[in-house]
Amino acid sequence: MEARTVETTQGVVTIWADWLRLAPTRPLLLVIRGVFPPAGQLTALPTVLAEADVAFVDLPGMNATPAFAVNSPWSFAEGVDQTVAALFPERPLAVLGVSMGGVVAMAMKAPGLRAILAVDPPLTVAGLWPLRNVLREVLAAAPSFADWIWDVLGFSVDAVEERDYRPILAALEVPTHVLLASDPLEPRRLVDRLPSLASESERALYAAHPFVSIEVVPDSGHDLPGDRPAAVLTPLVAMLAAVG
Repeated sequence: MEARTVETTQGVVTIWADWLRLAPTRPLLLVIRGVFPPAGQLTALPTVLAEADVAFVDLPGMNATPAFAVNSPWSFAEGVDQTVAALFPERPLAVLGVSMGGVVAMAMKAPGLRAILAVDPPLTVAGLWPLRNVLREVLAAAPSFADWIWDVLGFSVDAVEERDYRPILAALEVPTHVLLASDPLEPRRLVDRLPSLASESERALYAAHPFVSIEVVPDSGHDLPGDRPAAVLTPLVAMLAAVG
C-alpha cells in the first residue's frame, strides 16, 4: 500500500491504499484504526476482501502521522470527511472503525457514507480503568503524546478528566452495526486481556438508538480484530454487500 496525504482545514490526513488497484465499480471500505493500534492491524483486508476497495486511515497523531492542532473525534471526522471528498467524491462508502476509530466513524458526515461497522467504541473515557497502566507506560516512554492523550482520552499521569462522546451517538443518522466484546468493563478487577471499553450504560444507549444494531461477540475482549477476526469479517462482508 502507498500513503497519500490530504491537506484539510483540520490538519493533514494520511491515507493508505493500493491506488493502482482501485476501481469505481467495487464497494469502497474505509478502515479507521484506533489509539495505538497493533502493528499490521487489519492490513490483510485488501486480500481477504478482493471484491472491495480498501483504504486505511489512522487517527491523526498515531503511527507517525501528524497530529491536528485540535485533537478530538469531531476534528478527526471532519478531516476524514474532507479527505473522502477530495479522493472519492462520487463513491458510496462503508466505514469500519475500531475502538476510538469507531467513534470517529460515527461522527463522520460524508455525503456518500452508507454504513458503519464500529468495533467496541467507547462513548466516555473517565471510567476506562483498564487503559490507565497502558497509558502510563506510553507516557513514560513517549512523553510527546501527553497532549494528544489528554485531549482525546482525558488522562495524564496525575489526573483523569471526562471526555463525553455520547453526543456523537445522539447525532448519528447512518445505519451502524456495533460489535461489543463480551468481557464487561465493570467491575474493576484483575484481567488477562483488555475487556470491553463500552460500559453497561453505553451498551444501553447503543441498543436504544434507532440507527444502531448491536452484537456481543462471545468470549472476547476489546481487541476483536485480533482475538475474533471472523466475528469482524462476517458483518463486514454483509455491510459491503448492502452498500455495493
